[in-house]
Amino acid sequence: MTRAAGAAAVADASRLRDVAGFRVWRQSLPLLPFECLDTAPRQSAERYQRLAERILSSGWRCGSHLVEDLSAPIAWQGGPRSVSFHLHSWDPHAILLMAYSLTGQWRFLAPCLSVALDWLDRGNDSRGAAEILAARGSDPQAGGGSFAWYDMAVGLRSYRLGYLLDAAARLDDVPDDIVARLLHSFRLHLEVLADEAFLVAHTNHGFYQALGQLAATWRYRDDAMIAGSYRQAMQRVRAMLDRQYFREGTHREHSPGYHLATLATIKNATSSGIVEDPDTSTLIAAAERALAWFVLPNGNIAAVGDTDPWTLDPADEPAQRFSDPLMRWALSQGRLGEPIPYGLKVFGEGGWLAVRAKPRATASCAEESYLLQWAGFHSRTHKHADHLSFLWFDAGEEVVVDAGRYFYSHRTEPDSPEYRQGYWYGDPHRMYVESTRAHNCVEIDGQDYQRRAVKPFGSALRRWGGADGVFWSECDVSHADAIRHARLLAFRPGHFLLVCDWLSGGSAQSHRFDQWFHLAPAFEVEAAIDRFCAVDPHRGTRLSIIPALPGTRLLAPEKGVNEPRIQGWFSDRAGSLVPNWAVALRAEGPSAAFATLLVLGDEVAIDSAATQANPSGRKGRIGWRDERGVHRLSFERPRLGMGWVNFETQAG
Repeated sequence: MTRAAGAAAVADASRLRDVAGFRVWRQSLPLLPFECLDTAPRQSAERYQRLAERILSSGWRCGSHLVEDLSAPIAWQGGPRSVSFHLHSWDPHAILLMAYSLTGQWRFLAPCLSVALDWLDRGNDSRGAAEILAARGSDPQAGGGSFAWYDMAVGLRSYRLGYLLDAAARLDDVPDDIVARLLHSFRLHLEVLADEAFLVAHTNHGFYQALGQLAATWRYRDDAMIAGSYRQAMQRVRAMLDRQYFREGTHREHSPGYHLATLATIKNATSSGIVEDPDTSTLIAAAERALAWFVLPNGNIAAVGDTDPWTLDPADEPAQRFSDPLMRWALSQGRLGEPIPYGLKVFGEGGWLAVRAKPRATASCAEESYLLQWAGFHSRTHKHADHLSFLWFDAGEEVVVDAGRYFYSHRTEPDSPEYRQGYWYGDPHRMYVESTRAHNCVEIDGQDYQRRAVKPFGSALRRWGGADGVFWSECDVSHADAIRHARLLAFRPGHFLLVCDWLSGGSAQSHRFDQWFHLAPAFEVEAAIDRFCAVDPHRGTRLSIIPALPGTRLLAPEKGVNEPRIQGWFSDRAGSLVPNWAVALRAEGPSAAFATLLVLGDEVAIDSAATQANPSGRKGRIGWRDERGVHRLSFERPRLGMGWVNFETQAG
């Protein structure tokens, strides 16, 4: 028998070949529960029903955008890019189908059927698989196009369509012609998903394609036509998990938000019964434990890269949705689970370093000190121009912050200067939050770090340690124009953060180096002669930012600036920006050396006689006096061997 004849025989044996046989088959079996592939931890049955009721009464919300009515006709196009994508993914179905699965109430299924038929009425499945696949890779919104067959949307929509088809086939009030339309579209979705060239294996989009294919075929896996697609999906899910996560448990796409989303999805898939694999369980456990280190003391996920600042809804008891005791402790702010070990945690593959500590014995979980540095570049995916940046939480609040995600806007043109610089989205403020100057980085000649047409360097973490209550890290990278950049962070929880940067070019060409710091929106800033003074007027937290070495000058602080270039904005939630203070120190020349001291307090004086560093920054010491006493920090960064940082303090 030829391969084509074998495929034809399988198709003939399939119960998906005709509507009548399909309905008899499905009605002879119990309706399996809806597969939960949410990007948030699985919620309680009561919570799903409340959310479904809200959609029926008030509409479906996508970020700040509200779709008030889910009855036909649906405005599939014309809105924000992310809204169009989520609509074509049939995201409103996720909650409504879960509510129907839990209650069996028609009022939750009816709008899903209406939305699906409206999508079909637009001719979205009128093309064959070959024509759909021929158009892959193009911008879904270019030339008036749509997200109808966008890679990730197909994966998400397919399993929702699969459940809707299964549920509708059992209802006598749903006529055969409607079931036939759903069945035809379902077969088309599976044919498109099966094509290897359609799988976006290098990003999380492929992860959701593979999981969507697995969930779509899982309930029909006993059918001759579906069995092969089901096996393919299982193999893809295993491969995609390895591509999404390092074995240490960190996500490869530079974003704690996507770490959480993909982890929640695979945990939900496991609890739904569609993923049963020991290796997957081991990786899930590692990813969950790693994510605990990306939760701030206030319970927020660290807003790094394409991550929105947000808190999992306490009303839904998010800690209960995780099994790892460290993650439960972090999300419950110490009420559940086991405490995260205080001290330094390094994820060497991903290029992350975190410190969590009690600044005093009586400090609550929300008052703990926290530092997170990221020094990884593994691909362009969700990577901002933010090499070696960091954020700092202390004294019960965020002190130094990252700009956040903002939102995904219209795409840049492939031949535009912005695209060549590595910007995929064209909104000016979206480009700002990706830029080097929007992060706690050193900006060189007003340009961003390269992310496109450059080889990712992996992890730039070189050495780290902790002693005498001070934790430190050393990183180095090479930028454009052969500029070598080394950064040393030294952190004493509840007290100070020292940020040292050494930059040197390969020639005598002069450069402009700006060392940026971004303060949380709660802080107000004033520039004095030799320092920046910041205060949170509501909490009373004070911060001094002081250059310890000569050769730099303070730039004017900026907040909420749009011209001549954007600066001083912070994304407090998806689609929103609020002003925040950005401060910088500048050095000019072929090389630069920064040693900037950020101290919690306002009585700080540098001891110039006790402060010096050699030009290469390989060895140095910083001395100063503040409200806590007299301090000396010395360091050595040899080219080979072990580096060290030593801290001495005495009352004064």
